Amino acid sequence: MRLALTVWVSLTTVALVPAVLAQGDAAVGVYSARVEVVDRSGSTLRQAQRAGLEQVLTKATGNPDAPQAPSLQEDLTEPSRLLLGYSYEESTTGNLRLRLNYDQNAVQELISAARLPLWTSNRPTVLVWLVRTDDRRSFVTLDEAPEANRMMIDSFEMRGVPLQQPLHDLEDAAALSPGEAWRLDSAALVGASRRYGDRLLLAGRMAELSDGRVSGEWRFLDEGRWITSSVRAGSTEEFMSAGADLVARRLADRYAVVAQPGSLDTGYRLVVRGARSYLDFAAIRETLVSLEAVTYVVPEFLQGDKIEFRLEADAERGRLKQLIELDRRFVPVPGDDPSLRYEWLR
Repeated sequence: MRLALTVWVSLTTVALVPAVLAQGDAAVGVYSARVEVVDRSGSTLRQAQRAGLEQVLTKATGNPDAPQAPSLQEDLTEPSRLLLGYSYEESTTGNLRLRLNYDQNAVQELISAARLPLWTSNRPTVLVWLVRTDDRRSFVTLDEAPEANRMMIDSFEMRGVPLQQPLHDLEDAAALSPGEAWRLDSAALVGASRRYGDRLLLAGRMAELSDGRVSGEWRFLDEGRWITSSVRAGSTEEFMSAGADLVARRLADRYAVVAQPGSLDTGYRLVVRGARSYLDFAAIRETLVSLEAVTYVVPEFLQGDKIEFRLEADAERGRLKQLIELDRRFVPVPGDDPSLRYEWLR
């Protein structure tokens, strides 16, 4: 049977295996950024390259303060060496944006050298209900509040948090009224969110004042417990950023890992049952390899639908389990030994 495994593994070196997107989760553009620019000059480009790298560092760590780390300041003065490419985008209103793509491996090495946390790119999606008031209460949607809606989308994108907005159709209207959302009614919010499946839940309310300031509140349902943050912001954009930051910081605290070479027993044995074809094997291996905390993956044994892997990771066992189980196809199986055991659901 080991001979069959050798043949199977050798195929992975020549087969083009597509990246696997976890069911129910989202792979976000962590290592790309969008920066608004005033022109296409060289000086503007250099400034945008630094701003873009700061965005990427924020998304990759989950911490908006990461770009201010003293150990990163020298690298931020030469962001072009981490840049893979860029392109300009012009909106229908004439606004100019620069899209920048950075080298994932180089950015991860930078973060690791600075002893900052690295947050996996496979992140749970957050469903957001947001209601505003001026002369009446209404949900923030593309139709009702297009500018505020755009700022919310941009804020979550800049922090690498996958955002889902409700449909706000008749079914949603029957399940949750603007008044219930304004009261941040827990039961109504949870009930209205069930149709969207297993999503994290964030709710907010905001009042835009005549001087441009915004007063409001965000509530995030984190593992069954509501986390509340009252916000007095200087602008709508600042208020949206506060909501995205609340989610990003909580999730990064749970899933981000700090590389600590030599300080951990990094060898793990992982057993997966339910692999019934080469495609299953390739998907399992590709998913494990894609985890930032995992530095080495090698299959060691195959018997029937069971595969045993040896992993090395810059993470302790509990944190590694959390990262793997973000992909719901890995269903944990109890065992008496220290191995990580899973059933693979296709």
